[in-house]
Amino acid sequence: MITNEQTSSTEPVSDLFDSYQSTQTEIYEIMIRKSRKSLFAIAAVIFVSDLLGLAMANLITLQTMLVIMIIPALIVGLGFLVAKQPLVSMILTAIVVLAVWIYSIVLLGAQAALMGWLIKAVIVYLMIAGFGHATEANRIRKELVK
Repeated sequence: MITNEQTSSTEPVSDLFDSYQSTQTEIYEIMIRKSRKSLFAIAAVIFVSDLLGLAMANLITLQTMLVIMIIPALIVGLGFLVAKQPLVSMILTAIVVLAVWIYSIVLLGAQAALMGWLIKAVIVYLMIAGFGHATEANRIRKELVK
């Protein structure tokens, strides 16, 4: 037969475990939110920089607007994927951004590597921050699934 002393000694342990689980869940949601914000910021930086480039060249048309919206729209889509697969969405974003940079270097030569270095630095910073948040979210998700 279980006495009151035995039941009261097990309750703090289960309360502590429940508290830990809820804290980890909250941290997971925060990391997901930060990863999503990083991806949305990357998409915004890419769109604004492309829009400024078109405006300086006086080439803003509906067709060019649609073309410069492709990559940011893809990254925003990956931002919504971050809730399910945070690390995968960050890796895919890095691949897309690097592919665009390599494509521009192939088209324009070494000059493209130096053009827009400040924007590239901002994007790299946002990617590093996003990877940190996504890695932490992935670690917590694996821990919560166990």
